[in-house]
Amino acid sequence: MRFTTFIGLIGGFLLIIVIISAGGMQKYFLNPIAFLITFGGTFFAMIVYHSPKSLLSTLRVLTSLFFSEQVYPRYYAETLIDMARESRKVGFIPLTKKQEIKKHKFLHSALLLLADGS
Repeated sequence: MRFTTFIGLIGGFLLIIVIISAGGMQKYFLNPIAFLITFGGTFFAMIVYHSPKSLLSTLRVLTSLFFSEQVYPRYYAETLIDMARESRKVGFIPLTKKQEIKKHKFLHSALLLLADGS
């Protein structure tokens, strides 16, 4: 789970707890009927508006939000700089065959496009 996702979830729950503790009516926040109307209505409105293909795509994105690998921008920046230096010497095609680059789908696809001249 990404750190920002974790912070967002915890922050949302803490906000509800603080509002209830400050004198908010608990029955409004913990009402199962209100929960069903809010989230059920949102869910079915999404089904009405979006195509099945779009909904499955959204489900994959939501799944990756909680279960994807951590991204390290510094690593990718250093990798891109190294690749730029190496591509000046040997070109893009040999870079596309490296196993380290094949692990990263986005980098591999970008290099294939550069090698094709797209």
